Amino acid sequence: LDAQPEDDAAKEKLVEELRNRAKAAVADKAWPIADALYGKAIEVTPEPQASLFSNRSMARLSMGKFAEALEDAEQCVSADVAFAKGFYRKGQALSKLARHGEAAEAYDAGSALEPENKTFKSLAEKSRAAQVKADEEAAARAEEPPPLKETSKPKPAQFRQAAPKGFGIPSEKAGGGGGGGSSSNSSSSSSSNGKSDMRGYRVRED
Repeated sequence: LDAQPEDDAAKEKLVEELRNRAKAAVADKAWPIADALYGKAIEVTPEPQASLFSNRSMARLSMGKFAEALEDAEQCVSADVAFAKGFYRKGQALSKLARHGEAAEAYDAGSALEPENKTFKSLAEKSRAAQVKADEEAAARAEEPPPLKETSKPKPAQFRQAAPKGFGIPSEKAGGGGGGGSSSNSSSSSSSNGKSDMRGYRVRED
């Protein structure tokens, strides 16, 4: 692949050698090697050869490089508009890119060059059917209502827990004549066992 022939005769000889090695790589399905070999042949050939672009398009299509395969197919038909296989390669790449309507047109062009070739007609029909299906699916998606937007749910209101009834601060009753004795008894009881807090619970002293 590093050879750099200078005269046309040497270039043609190298192209032939590269072509043979690339065919062997295709037979082994060694697509990256075939891609590189055909690429080198395209680089050194004195004049663009449609068959070289066609074959590299095939290798790139097999590698999943559909856009690059399409570029080679277009180079192929540009180099030789009467090369029917170039339109086959173009249709294959367009189909992989889901451009079915354009693929059908490419197959029609190939069929015009080879009217007896039923493959072109069959593939053109399949491509048109695929385009109709794709259009119907796109129309169905367009008619679907847009998804509802998620709305944030309001947070539940937080209420302060009310204190149980009877836990308030007890009010002092104004004592009369007999009330003083009651207050004294309560104070006496409290001082004998500990302090009494304001809620009525007994609190021990340390």
